[in-house]
Order: sequence, then structure tokens, then C-alpha cells
Amino acid sequence: MAVYAAAKAFVISFTEALWVEARGSRLRVLCLSPGATSSEFYDVSGTATEGIRFQTPRQVVDTAFHALDTSRRPTVVSGRVNALLAGLTRTLPKRLVLALAARQAPRPATVAARP
Repeated sequence: MAVYAAAKAFVISFTEALWVEARGSRLRVLCLSPGATSSEFYDVSGTATEGIRFQTPRQVVDTAFHALDTSRRPTVVSGRVNALLAGLTRTLPKRLVLALAARQAPRPATVAARP
């Protein structure tokens, strides 16, 4: 999860920088953060899905096209709950956000010691 979060932070920062550089041109730049989307990802990864509210791929695509047509921002979060949670992570103290994330992060499997 740490590598995933760091990679996502890079993509968002890179998109924002590219968006600034492309202003005034016809190039449209967008970073879409979709949140949980109904796909085979969860089956393949073995991630638990109880209690997760999934978006459909169509909802995510509609959000992306709407943002490209109307948004004045380089980053868009798809889904109301996802947008609310993303906004909270920017306003809450980092220690609190990290503590909450730690409670949600999957625990690594315990490896039994060999005799």
C-alpha cells in the first residue's frame, strides 16, 4: 500500500505540473481518482470487499468525460463518498489521516518460523 500511495501522489503532482505547463494550449490534462470500481481487480488481488460501495466503470468514465468538458481543475475524484474522503485527507491533521489509514490497511501475513 505504501508504494501504491506514493505512486498515486506522484501521478497527481505530475498531472498538476503538466496542467500548469499546458495552460493556454488546447491540451486538456486530467488526473482521475476513481476509488473502488466494480472490476476483476478485487477477485484477482484477493482483497475483501464487504461493505465497499463500488462505482460502475460507466460512472467513472462519465465522470472523466464530464470533467474534461467542464472542470477547471487538473484533478477530479469520482464518486461523492470518494470526493468527501479525499477532501478530508487534505483538511485533517496528517497524524490523524495516517492513524485512520493504518486501521484500514491490510495486515501482512505472518510467516511461521521453520524449526
